[in-house]
Amino acid sequence: MSLEDAVKIGREGEGEGQFLWPNGLAFIRNHREEADENPPSSLLAVTDFNNNRVQTFDRKGHFVRDVRSASLRGPTDVCQLADRRLCVVPYLGVNRRDEPLVGAAIACLFPVALDAPPAHLTGLKMPVGCACDGTGKNLVIADRARQQLVVFHAESADGVPAFSHAINYKRRAGFGSFKTPWPWLGLAIDSTTGDIAVTDTDQHAVYIL
Repeated sequence: MSLEDAVKIGREGEGEGQFLWPNGLAFIRNHREEADENPPSSLLAVTDFNNNRVQTFDRKGHFVRDVRSASLRGPTDVCQLADRRLCVVPYLGVNRRDEPLVGAAIACLFPVALDAPPAHLTGLKMPVGCACDGTGKNLVIADRARQQLVVFHAESADGVPAFSHAINYKRRAGFGSFKTPWPWLGLAIDSTTGDIAVTDTDQHAVYIL
């Protein structure tokens, strides 16, 4: 596809299909698709940072719906698990007085139906990015404050991703002055090898672990 064939989505604003600082995005399976649909449809999910939501669009760029929650403040990244739940990391949280708090210590797991309150994945300090491999069974979350890539097994008996291990990228040999990733970092997993790729915005570099 050339740029001439590209589909542009959105403009500045607060309405449907408009953005105030779009960040992370992912192609996801449509949870409302018909069981006999072939090939299965997909949607584009986009985090809308300053509108505190995730918007979804079809492949032609038409708005489908948005995802909102009281705990979803300043979302920076989104991915989809094997069971089609959305994992969203909010850079801004909500404290007891309902005031913005930088560094939400949670990731939000939105149900397939998107009409029930999200579950919260805890044990994090400041998640800023997330990614699933091609199977949707392995979830990686970048924790900015701890300077870790935290790996979870997305499939577990209670439905909450189980902690697997953490990679302390600050201490890894060969990383030099690798700094804390910013909220708009890139994060990806290779489903065939398990390799994790992460951007280092400050150092203008990409690392493959």
